[in-house]
Amino acid sequence: MGQWRKRRIDVQQNGNTRRMDKVAINEEENVGKRAKVIRHCGFSSSSFLSSSPYNNNKPANIESIPVELILQILSYLSQKDLSNMSRVSKYFEGIMQDPIVWRTYEVANIPYENISKIIEKLRNMPFLKKLTINYREDSDKILRQISLTNKNLEKLYVYFCKGSPSKLHLHSRYLNRILEKCRRLNTIKILGSSFYGRKFYKLLGDIGLRLKSASLPATHSQFTTFIKHARQICDNDRLNDCVNAHVFLWQKRAQLYYYRKATRRIKMLYLSENPISINITEDGKWIYTASEKYS
Repeated sequence: MGQWRKRRIDVQQNGNTRRMDKVAINEEENVGKRAKVIRHCGFSSSSFLSSSPYNNNKPANIESIPVELILQILSYLSQKDLSNMSRVSKYFEGIMQDPIVWRTYEVANIPYENISKIIEKLRNMPFLKKLTINYREDSDKILRQISLTNKNLEKLYVYFCKGSPSKLHLHSRYLNRILEKCRRLNTIKILGSSFYGRKFYKLLGDIGLRLKSASLPATHSQFTTFIKHARQICDNDRLNDCVNAHVFLWQKRAQLYYYRKATRRIKMLYLSENPISINITEDGKWIYTASEKYS
């Protein structure tokens, strides 16, 4: 009886030992995975693990996670989710005040947001990378503010907007300032809106290969201004002559599309009544194609 009881105790002890070893192995694997995540995010694994709730017997607490890691996680959330995070707790309300959280921002007419609140938000978003403006009648004020406080902007989208309630067109002055001040801008799309002047297209051409994508309304003269100053195109004058030979009668606005692939090959389309297609190779040489009707 005593031997059987001792054997049973030994079995139980060995069983407990095996279970404990299994838990320990699993916990070691989890720590390794967490360390990989932290290294991927650019943080020190030792600093993270030292503050990890797994290293003590206290209940897990969100505040024990490094703020840097929380900010990295928040960068994947949508604007709506970010806005809701401030209501979760006082802790997150404080974190949401950090400018680094706001990398993308969308301004729309529905739900309507007061322009003064929009301006105030833009002032507190120095790390903003992507901005979308939809169906606003006060876009000039927004564009002006971007040129002043959002110089890290990389992508700008403007859809069906007016410069002001009394003015249909956008003010080109503020668009020019954005190209001059936002030195990281590589994508710009304007649809359903227009603006006057050729300086913007000159500045756009001066960007060179930094420009990845553009979709813009352009008159014939604005289009040729862009071609003339585009650094990534060789023999600009001869290309301009080809364009002028086919669209000299076309003075209305049409949509200009520009795409640069990873291989540095460029595709440019001008979809007027006289469609034009221009393919630019890596060395800047171009292949010009016009509609058969006008060729």
